[in-house]
Amino acid sequence: MSLYLKYRPKDFSSLVGQEFIKETLKKTISEDKSVWAYIFCGPRWTGKTSSARIFSMALNCLNNNDWDPCLECDNCKSFLNGKMTDVIEIDAASHTGVDNIREEIIEKAVFQPNIAKYKIYIIDETHMLSKWAFNALLKILEEPPSHVKFILATTEVNKIPETILSRCQRYDFSKITKNDIKKRLEFIASEEEIEADPKAIDYIIKNSDGWLRNAISLFEQFIIWWKISFDFIKANLWLVSSEKIEEIVDKILAKDRRILHEIKEIQDSWVNMKLLFKDILFFLRDKLIEDFINWQEKSSNLKLLNLLSEAFIKTKNSFDEILPFFIAIITFISGDSLVEEITPKKEIQSESKKPEVKKIEKVEIKEEKQENVDMDDIFSVFWDEDPTVWETTIIEEKPKTQNTNSWNFNIELLFPELKKEAGKAFLSLAIKWSETYIKDNKLHIKAKTKFNFDKINTVDNITLLNQKLINLWFDYQVKVDL
Repeated sequence: MSLYLKYRPKDFSSLVGQEFIKETLKKTISEDKSVWAYIFCGPRWTGKTSSARIFSMALNCLNNNDWDPCLECDNCKSFLNGKMTDVIEIDAASHTGVDNIREEIIEKAVFQPNIAKYKIYIIDETHMLSKWAFNALLKILEEPPSHVKFILATTEVNKIPETILSRCQRYDFSKITKNDIKKRLEFIASEEEIEADPKAIDYIIKNSDGWLRNAISLFEQFIIWWKISFDFIKANLWLVSSEKIEEIVDKILAKDRRILHEIKEIQDSWVNMKLLFKDILFFLRDKLIEDFINWQEKSSNLKLLNLLSEAFIKTKNSFDEILPFFIAIITFISGDSLVEEITPKKEIQSESKKPEVKKIEKVEIKEEKQENVDMDDIFSVFWDEDPTVWETTIIEEKPKTQNTNSWNFNIELLFPELKKEAGKAFLSLAIKWSETYIKDNKLHIKAKTKFNFDKINTVDNITLLNQKLINLWFDYQVKVDL
């Protein structure tokens, strides 16, 4: 059995971190004030599902020891052995449909628990449920039987409908602190009689990204002959010492071009370059925070950290994962001059050459009454070019920030573009029936009726209109008014 599963918490006292949540849940049990629905939300690997299991055991424990599950009674043993039929765990990632919720919960929840006090449903990754499954779950959350409780666990609480959230008592889990991770690793080392080098423990914590599960997995990976040695880690992962990392950072900040030769030599010695740059990022981050706290802000540190962090993201899709880092270092050392040389310059038209813009503002629309028009005629009239049917006049007020093409903008240019999109005929008609004008670098569309306003003012339509303006080489943003 892996160390993570072996040392997975079984009661509140062994749960790492989340002190406020632990004490609150224990107080709930001691005062017998548990509600029928809870939602545990927060980042991955912070103890949400473990807490749900411990809380379920504690609610049904026959000998509550300081309101912690005793782990000795029949109910606790049954739960730990996976035989507790009254605590049902459902993985929403693989049971997303409404039928799953009906079969697993709604149809069975009405029955009394077999041996426990409460029938408890733990739904993991709740945000994966479908819209219809949420609707089905909502019904039983509104009127649950007195013997049923729900614990919903999710990493994306923003995807949970408000109707569900409003019926649950919410607990937000936070990342586990480095100190708590360190104590847990030291505890495991003591229990397993493993000799752990403090520098190795620090390295494991730094590279676990704040996740206890990652830390325990790395801890187990580095055990050799009941010992964890930083020298062994450094030799096998080809790590660079912290002193060398500080020297590299100082030379980059000093814009010493010879640092590229040193980094190349390090690469040729089979050092793990991705881990090297990761260590450089950690070093820069800590240095930046320390300087900021001590009122010694240095923009160069921030600029280098920003360039290297962007390079780290690009390594995923780069044919050479080290290349983005070299580019970032060269960019930092060379400064803005190199960036200007490789960036094409935009042609800027002088103010003197810009034609005079006429004053604007109004759109007048004339309509000929049409009777007994069939559906084909209705859609063809949207694109009627006959000036007796549509007469649109646009005069433009010169904006504060002048567009290069603003003097030849006409609302009629939009309609052929919209005609290319399926199902946008009514949008075109609504715009033609509205007043349009340019002001403050925006295309204002003032609808004359609430119906037209609702037709135009949707996220999809505004996005489409903005894109069409860009396609026509206008950088106006659309604003709809009533």
